[in-house]
Amino acid sequence: MDKEVLEKMANYCSRAEHCEQDIWDKLKGNEIANGEKCEIVEWLVRERFVDNSRYARAYVKDKFQFNKWGRKKIWMMLKGKRIDESVISEAMEVIDEDKYIEVLREVIDVQRKKVKGKSEYEVKGKLYNFALARGFEGRLISEVLNGFF
Repeated sequence: MDKEVLEKMANYCSRAEHCEQDIWDKLKGNEIANGEKCEIVEWLVRERFVDNSRYARAYVKDKFQFNKWGRKKIWMMLKGKRIDESVISEAMEVIDEDKYIEVLREVIDVQRKKVKGKSEYEVKGKLYNFALARGFEGRLISEVLNGFF
């Protein structure tokens, strides 16, 4: 195993939370045999530099709190990083339901001040699509929008 690459990867993992897929992506450009890449990833996991569960919990918390993303978008992004569905489900439990609806209301309210439309129906449609693109569930969006209009 290439000690220099291993040291660089351990340093990379020490600076921020990463998942196994991030490590594979980072190692992609290196001229290292696949067997060595496997050893490096396994060592990083064994030594707890990389932990998909820890990563998923941090990712969910950060994307919800700072980016104000909905569950569906967070789920899809974690799925894209090849995180196991059971790990994602467990990580999603950090989102409080009341806080989730409060954030959805806030996102819609902020956007409502920017959206223009010829009718209430058009404005509502634009807000619905905006919240949907943020990853919120259609049923919840409709409920919140009905409270605004």
